[in-house]
Amino acid sequence: MPGPLRTAILAQVPFATIQAAGRPDLTARIHLIELPLYLPTLWWMAHGWGIEGAAIAWMLRGGFDLAAQYVVAITLLPGRRADPSHAGRVNGDALVAVSFTSIVLAAAAMVPGLASRAAVVFLVLVAFVALGWTRVLDADERAYARAIATRATARFRVA
Repeated sequence: MPGPLRTAILAQVPFATIQAAGRPDLTARIHLIELPLYLPTLWWMAHGWGIEGAAIAWMLRGGFDLAAQYVVAITLLPGRRADPSHAGRVNGDALVAVSFTSIVLAAAAMVPGLASRAAVVFLVLVAFVALGWTRVLDADERAYARAIATRATARFRVA
């Protein structure tokens, strides 16, 4: 699934939360903040990289939109301000990881050559896994993942 489509799909959740909370003005304000950031970026990227640059600028705008709406939606949920729980930290870290990965993969599209792009994608995926392992998964989840990996690799071990 292309990055901009994935970002647009994920942005529907905080968008719906903001609308359901009766605060459509917040979504409008986010979009007004995005506009002066997006237009110069669009001009610069479209001028420098053509249609690919315009698509990357749109994806960056979508990533910013997702992150901003997510932050606003979290503040609107009942009990979030009084009790910042582990789940809130994990969701925030996951959002940062997904946003960072999407932005870096978009930048990888501008790298010339298939081997260079593959190297960038590989490094980003390694960083994404490391961030997920250390910041998103707790100790029990890491132990469970290790157990699954041990069972899966046991089939390939030679005695």
